[in-house]
Amino acid sequence: MSALFIILVSMLGFGVLVVSSKMRRNSNILHNFAEPTRVKEWRFEPEDAGLLPGRRNIALRGSKPFHVLIGVRLQFLGHSFIKWYGCSHTNCRNEVVFHAYLSRGNCNFYFLFNTEATDIVVSSTEQDQCIIPWGSYPLVWWQKLGFFK
Repeated sequence: MSALFIILVSMLGFGVLVVSSKMRRNSNILHNFAEPTRVKEWRFEPEDAGLLPGRRNIALRGSKPFHVLIGVRLQFLGHSFIKWYGCSHTNCRNEVVFHAYLSRGNCNFYFLFNTEATDIVVSSTEQDQCIIPWGSYPLVWWQKLGFFK
């Protein structure tokens, strides 16, 4: 019985290793392919701002219309990768507001734009929380299970 258990655990461990390797490789393709001027990193630090974990609006504002791919950097089994999970485009005021779950730990968001990102500002202020978002991204399965908090 114990030999069967060891075989099953070994197979599960190998499967996790293969899947995490593929996720890391596939998720970094876009980040590595994009021009540096089209990628913007934004670090959300809720503890420094005195914020509780939960759903918050994040606003992106620019001087001209743009489309954006939204991602977050994750750490898994010692590997770091970007999980691209949403996209959006600007409204008539050249802003994107989306609703995302932010946990109690620090989080690095990545935004890949279809235009130069030099003048685009990212924020999650109390004024941004009053805006109705047009993009909402639910919890992913690992957040529902309590991982990546």
